[in-house]
Amino acid sequence: MNYDIFENKKIVVFLPHQDDEINIAYGLLEGLKDKNCLVKVVYSTNGDYVVKAKYRYKEAIDSLKLVGVSNENIIFMGYSDQATNNSTHLYHSNDAWVSNNGVKNTYSPLGNDYHYLHFGKHAEFNKENFIMDIYQILKEEQADFLICIDFDSHSDHRALSLSFEKALGQLMHENELYRPVVYKAFAYPTSYKGVSDFSVWNPSTKNNVEEFGLQPLENPYYSWSERVRFVQPKGARAFLLSKNIYFKGLLKHKSQYILNVYDKVINSDIVFFERKTNNLLFNASIETSSGDSSYLNDFMLFDCSDIMYGDSKLPLLDKGYTVFEKEDKKKSINVSFHKPSSFNCIKIYASLDEVKIDKIILLYNGKKEDVTPVFLNNTYIIKKEFDRIKDISLQFISSSLLMMIFAMIVF
Repeated sequence: MNYDIFENKKIVVFLPHQDDEINIAYGLLEGLKDKNCLVKVVYSTNGDYVVKAKYRYKEAIDSLKLVGVSNENIIFMGYSDQATNNSTHLYHSNDAWVSNNGVKNTYSPLGNDYHYLHFGKHAEFNKENFIMDIYQILKEEQADFLICIDFDSHSDHRALSLSFEKALGQLMHENELYRPVVYKAFAYPTSYKGVSDFSVWNPSTKNNVEEFGLQPLENPYYSWSERVRFVQPKGARAFLLSKNIYFKGLLKHKSQYILNVYDKVINSDIVFFERKTNNLLFNASIETSSGDSSYLNDFMLFDCSDIMYGDSKLPLLDKGYTVFEKEDKKKSINVSFHKPSSFNCIKIYASLDEVKIDKIILLYNGKKEDVTPVFLNNTYIIKKEFDRIKDISLQFISSSLLMMIFAMIVF
């Protein structure tokens, strides 16, 4: 991809920890210096599980300064982080959650000039406030491009990834004109726990599957062949470490061990996965023969009842799906668009259990068609031209209990 797409645009980057700017988007930020764009960086946690927040703040500020992000464009949400091998997390807490350090509310060690205040005051640690703060930042910033961590093994990464998707889905429901470009990225398999594959000749970064990650990517609905690549700018491709912007940035994070993996963090390209925001179901009424239809037009591909223990066991992606009841013989979805819509692709994101869709019966414009979808990356796909459709019904013929997320996307 060409950096020119960011010319005169606004970009907001959402990160879980101070130092994740280097894992996720450091070269990109360096490459945006001359694109006349506004870049803001949001840290969801204070990184205070072991090291005091005031040190983490200073390290992040010093690191971002190197790639052109000034103090006034850094937002600290002020939540405490959590070790991935602990048993609790604010993402699982509807009531007050207490951090490892006994903290219950958001805070800033450097004063409120660096801190996002929840409706003008500090927020109690819980899932609802965490998502709402992200929602408010998205609403206030209205950025053209959004970059966010994806679902790799760290619980804080998972919490931010899922909460960001929840908040953005809510905002896009409320504002049908707001459809930003969204890039998700992994901090671990392509960076911190990645392969030592740096080369000045710019081969592609390799994907390194974490021991307890998902196969073949940390998000089971992505395809590595469909990743978005940005060539690293000159300052990030310097073979001499003292000249390399990544190494300079790593030196700013003295409290972390990230400098020890510099050979994995320094890559020849920057890898993202685009999450399309043109789902037509945001502008439609949906009814299902059974199950909760609200999951069919949110922005989440899945949810997770336990985001912990990512270093020792596989996650169970067991929430966020519309689940048809076993006794439901119809297993159907009826969509009524707010205005006639044209599209050429239907994607059904199936859960990772024994789901199998044998056939889909389509009813639209007085027509009835039996379609056998293509299965790829846990996704059932129908590619067909649909012109000015007002209502469409999909009935699923399946030999198993059907769990799914349903998204209709125009390509």
